[in-house]
Amino acid sequence: MNLQPLTVEEVGELIQGMLGGRVPSTELSRNIHQVTGGLPGYVEEILRAMVQSGALEARRAGASITWVDRSEGRIAIPGSAREAITLRLDALPRLGRRLVEALAVAGGEAQVGMLAFALELEQDAAVEGLEELAGRRIVECREEAGVERWTFRLGMTRELVMERLRASRRYVLRKRLAQAVVEEPPGPRRAELLAAARQVDEALHDIVSWAEPMIESGRAGEVLPSLEQVSAACQRTSPQDRAALARLHLLLGRALAEVRPGDGSAEAAFREVHTLTDNPRLRAEADLYNARLCVERGDLERAQTLLSRAHDLNDRSSSPRLEARVCRDIGSVQWLIARFEDAGRWFDRALDAARRDGHPREIARALVSFGVFCEVRGRLTEGERVLREAVGLYDSVGDRYGQWFAQANLAEVLRQRGAFSEAMSALEPQLRAARDGGPRGRWAMMNLNLAELEIELYHLGRARERLATLTAELDPREHLHLCVGVALAQARVALLTQEPRKAVEILEPAILSAEAARLKVIAPRLRAALGEALVACGATAEGEAQLRRALGEVEGLGNMPTVGEICAAQARATGCREDPDRVFAPVLKWMGEEPALLLRLEHLLCSARWAESRGWPDRARAFYEAAQALLKRIREDLGPADQEALSVHPWTLEIRRGLG
Repeated sequence: MNLQPLTVEEVGELIQGMLGGRVPSTELSRNIHQVTGGLPGYVEEILRAMVQSGALEARRAGASITWVDRSEGRIAIPGSAREAITLRLDALPRLGRRLVEALAVAGGEAQVGMLAFALELEQDAAVEGLEELAGRRIVECREEAGVERWTFRLGMTRELVMERLRASRRYVLRKRLAQAVVEEPPGPRRAELLAAARQVDEALHDIVSWAEPMIESGRAGEVLPSLEQVSAACQRTSPQDRAALARLHLLLGRALAEVRPGDGSAEAAFREVHTLTDNPRLRAEADLYNARLCVERGDLERAQTLLSRAHDLNDRSSSPRLEARVCRDIGSVQWLIARFEDAGRWFDRALDAARRDGHPREIARALVSFGVFCEVRGRLTEGERVLREAVGLYDSVGDRYGQWFAQANLAEVLRQRGAFSEAMSALEPQLRAARDGGPRGRWAMMNLNLAELEIELYHLGRARERLATLTAELDPREHLHLCVGVALAQARVALLTQEPRKAVEILEPAILSAEAARLKVIAPRLRAALGEALVACGATAEGEAQLRRALGEVEGLGNMPTVGEICAAQARATGCREDPDRVFAPVLKWMGEEPALLLRLEHLLCSARWAESRGWPDRARAFYEAAQALLKRIREDLGPADQEALSVHPWTLEIRRGLG
């Protein structure tokens, strides 16, 4: 039986079928396809070995299994493949062996001219030798943009050739290949070959000029292997240009912070920047990105210290772009600890600096922060306008990673006015690409936004599975704020499915984590949900005390959506025991002025129940009619599927019952 090689997509399907759960990402499929050439037998053998070694870890995510990739792109060669390839290599003639050695040292991909130069061959002889290797199914020729490149048919062949190659022979080939690429434009292959040939200063300038724009556009995962390779070469052969070396460590730290944020290597790279240079701008950038790591894992005190130092250092370098980024991040920390006035001032400064810098991407980033600030302050209309402007700017420069970030924040504003379909249609189609190509935190944020939208539409099964996947894949040591956000959403699902004790079990540790990290924006929301759950469990006095405390923590801060959320939780917990106008008093004026339609609906339904409990049928009917009109307004902005979901939603059913 002659099994044809699989495509990357078919390898993904085979992985899915073998593992029987959610595959980590298409990155795993691509890596395995590259190593195996898509041969099904090798794919299966590698998967079994990865599971047995723990490189693929199974985690339960609700009713299904999620597989977490711990391989960091490193895939061991199966024993059977090693034996088969070794036999083929041993049978090669001298020219064939020389060609595969040169191809392996070149990184597994090269044009025929480069290989001929490295081996001091006539090009015709090199072509003849490569064609013979292709006949033996060891290499193949691929054409990209009109350029023919030779590659190994199985990526693992390169690793085996490199294992067999003498160090002296490897060095000679690297020197020749470095000479062959000297006229090529800067890029990863040129930098890697120069570094391998110990031309580290040239490699440094190449890798820095290529990697920085890649990282800026969200492609850290693509540049990390090359950065690590050049960094390792610099450890073996010290470069003369310490400033370029410091820039390399800065970029390495940024890439590691996105790809492997929890292993400590990113912080080590940022510390090395301070060791290598006195340049205030480079030091400020290292502190800025190190602070972002601290924020993700909940160490806000350390983040504030680093950002303060970065701000002072940037005063000496006078870079508007760096000023915009530092001010934006300082504002974000102030927002997390609920110092909203201070956050607003820093966001204003960030936007001013970004406009002075002039790049659309910098302006868009500052606009996202300012738009989130507007939403937190209850200025929903302004926040939506600002965030839409940011989405447009990101689109103008083709920055899809930035667009995802802006759309995820816009989704929260849209949720509050009931524009569920628009929010979901902006996020759902991008989710797979975000998982495969962007930072994990961004994918997780989009997923959490989708879960919250699904909860509003009462798609509780979908939301539960989505949240279970996030719980399985997120590490609180790397993404604490997201983890407590997931806990809050899970507690909401538990409350809606009449499982208050489960909600309490979820919320109590989440509150402790949030308070320990001084996450003062989300801690009161967690506490309000806990209060509602405790009342539902029969611990009325304790639950109401938690609700009062939650409201006390946010009143006066101006965070109107959170105040409204806590008021709604209090109204649900107290049932018909208190007048809704009194419970919602802190937000009545605000929700009448801004499009907080979900909160208005909650108030109207609570008011109708209150009137019914008091024996006022006419007033109750008036409230139900107002709720019906508001729900119709929300329905008009939904797609057909979401309109259908709304027709059987508890809101709709309660209004029908109330109107008889």
